[in-house]
Amino acid sequence: MKSDKELHLYGQDLLELLCAVLSKGAGFRFQAKGFSMSPFIKDGDVITISPVKGTVSQIVPFIHPEGKNLRVHRIVWKTRGKFLIKGDHCNESDGLIPEENILGHVEKIERNGKNIRFGLGKERHLIAWLSRKRILNIMLFLGRLLIPSFIRRRIL
Repeated sequence: MKSDKELHLYGQDLLELLCAVLSKGAGFRFQAKGFSMSPFIKDGDVITISPVKGTVSQIVPFIHPEGKNLRVHRIVWKTRGKFLIKGDHCNESDGLIPEENILGHVEKIERNGKNIRFGLGKERHLIAWLSRKRILNIMLFLGRLLIPSFIRRRIL
């Protein structure tokens, strides 16, 4: 059911509003689209962005330097003042992203009206390391093969 208070924005419009709200020091809440962060953020989850810049292992909204588009992925490493950012469900990274392109960090994930903490707590450090080493995708693939779907739905 859609609320009268919902505003549907995409692309550049969403990015501009996000930047404007975060620049005022306020949080920003919107519905995630896509599968690049699955299973930690799924298509349709509602995420809340804090204006506080993210650090290694946190999930961050950022402006990709090439396409100037908004992405929400995990910081997996920091080197030479730039951040290596990668979607948890992606084979390749987004490359080294300058700190000024990072807009904040994901502080809350909601799925079907329930808060999801897995992927935002201390385990995020292990997830970032596994992602950087390209082990996470293999584990997720094997998990889908070996763990029955009814158990996966309860876990993630």
